[in-house]
Amino acid sequence: MKKKPIIIKEIVHEWFGLTYSSYMVLPRTMLQSMPDNWQEKFIKLVDEMDDKLGHHNQVYSYTVLSKDKNNKFMKDDLRNYDRGRRILAP
Repeated sequence: MKKKPIIIKEIVHEWFGLTYSSYMVLPRTMLQSMPDNWQEKFIKLVDEMDDKLGHHNQVYSYTVLSKDKNNKFMKDDLRNYDRGRRILAP
C-alpha cells in the first residue's frame, strides 16, 4: 500500500521571504504590549506547536544580538523587558 505524499504548505516559508533566517525572534516587550485577548491566542498557538513538535531536540537558551541593515551590531532598545512592566504604546 502506497503512502500518501505529505503536502507542505509554504505559508510560513513565504512569510520569511528571501532571507536565510532559521528563527523568528519576537521582542517580549512588544508581545506583552499587545491586548490580552491577542496574547491569549498567541500563547495557545505556541503551546499547540510545543505539544505537537516539542519532542524534537531543542536548545535550552539562545543569545540574540541586534544588527542593523548593514549587518553592523547595534544597541537594542527593546532588550530590557523590565519584568513585564515595560509596555509600548500602539
